[in-house]
Amino acid sequence: MSYIQTWVFMIHPALMPLIGCRVVEIMVNHGVISECAFGLSVVSYCHIAFLGDIAEGHRLSKLAVILLESLPNSMRHLPRLKTLCYNLVNFWTEPLQATASSLLQCHHDALAVGDLEYACLALQFHCNQIALNGTDLRQVESRFASAMDTFKRLNHLASLSNFLTQYRKVVLLTGSEVDLFDGLEHVARDEEDLLQRALDRGQKSLVQVILINRLVVAFHTRNHDVAASTYLRIERDMRPTPSFVPGFALQTFFGGLTAFRIARGRAQPSGWMDMGDACITSYRAWEAHSPWNWRNKLLLLEAEQAFARGEMETARVKYGESADAASRHRFLNEEGLAYELAADFHGSRDDQAERDRCLDQARDCYQRWGAATLVSLIDESR
Repeated sequence: MSYIQTWVFMIHPALMPLIGCRVVEIMVNHGVISECAFGLSVVSYCHIAFLGDIAEGHRLSKLAVILLESLPNSMRHLPRLKTLCYNLVNFWTEPLQATASSLLQCHHDALAVGDLEYACLALQFHCNQIALNGTDLRQVESRFASAMDTFKRLNHLASLSNFLTQYRKVVLLTGSEVDLFDGLEHVARDEEDLLQRALDRGQKSLVQVILINRLVVAFHTRNHDVAASTYLRIERDMRPTPSFVPGFALQTFFGGLTAFRIARGRAQPSGWMDMGDACITSYRAWEAHSPWNWRNKLLLLEAEQAFARGEMETARVKYGESADAASRHRFLNEEGLAYELAADFHGSRDDQAERDRCLDQARDCYQRWGAATLVSLIDESR
């Protein structure tokens, strides 16, 4: 049962509690074997995704690893277990830069013990995390390209659909002209075809990943109507699907930013304000467990909330605090975003000098991040 949990998560994550509880029940009734640690890891994820208890989820994740390490002949299973923990649980409390590095180590460790399936999954999860933790996008794109070659060499194509949509987000931000779907027509002709195939097959987790990445790219490229319609679609169709992977944090962050921006342009903004306020509530709970990962995002959401409410001095302070926190915690991407949104704020107050200063800062951050598309958009807006 422990061997199917990854695929159950991808296809029907609502079944995860049944798997975790069943494995733990077997452990209690029949004794401890290595598979029991995987059951505990599922329970740890369920504490976060279903109960909202990050502290207990993280504790159980650590316990699962300790349990497996204490058992004989467990070395082959450790990379598999750690891959699951770092991708599903630990990033809620540990720095995303650290969990991304740990996933790369899991990849190497899995290769060393001949576990090709999880060597590929660990590499995929590593790529996903470095795409959102401030790592230079030129390095990220190179890592994705190298990972693609690895998957083809090891004939690991089972989760290629998920990988392609993450890779496409990076390509759109760097402005690269690479055709990711060339030669992969058996997977999909393009992302729209990939989405339709996922819908036809009932692959809710894949649908959610595709829509989240669309939301992120649309907001970054200032296609706010597309961002709004995508976020509404996610909320309408995906909300019952528990998916507390790093992408869900992105969904909440960019969804909240989108909601407050749309609210500012509406005569009756209450519905959008409520959606944005709900995102802030989530981030306040998460920030209590990891200020490193979530504080700068919370501050930026609060800045946009204050701007939408007309609380201008509060907004001004929050934009600066968000940019400072992102810089301290090495989220170069979100430091640039904080300055870009601050520029919009100052522009609305006819403070051209401060707007230009913030745009200069945003452009510098995006250039260092490797987001050529966003640099071009800033240049065009001046």
